[in-house]
Amino acid sequence: VAKESIDWCLLIYWFLGIILVIVMNLYHLKQIYRKMKRKKYNNNQKVQYDYRYYQRWKHYDEEMPDDIRNIFEKARFSQHSISDDEVCIVQQFIQDKMKYLRKNLKWYQKFKFYLWEA
Repeated sequence: VAKESIDWCLLIYWFLGIILVIVMNLYHLKQIYRKMKRKKYNNNQKVQYDYRYYQRWKHYDEEMPDDIRNIFEKARFSQHSISDDEVCIVQQFIQDKMKYLRKNLKWYQKFKFYLWEA
């Protein structure tokens, strides 16, 4: 009887370990896919894609500087092209917000953030 219970515990630990590895790799695969998809866009499309990406997790942090908001609006509503410098500014803003959220969210919010929003 004791041997069967050990086998079930071992099976459950293996199953949970496999699920954990899948969840950890899912975040990295989503980031790789996002970078590959973003490469084929022009500058306006990159900023619009970043804006849609930001919209998914902005409820964690509502703060957006005016210069970033202006770049997002320029990409969405204007016919003018976005410069490479503006794309770098938006990309740096997204990276800074991701670092801020990684550091300041609670553990259960991080799990939801990495699994669904990021």
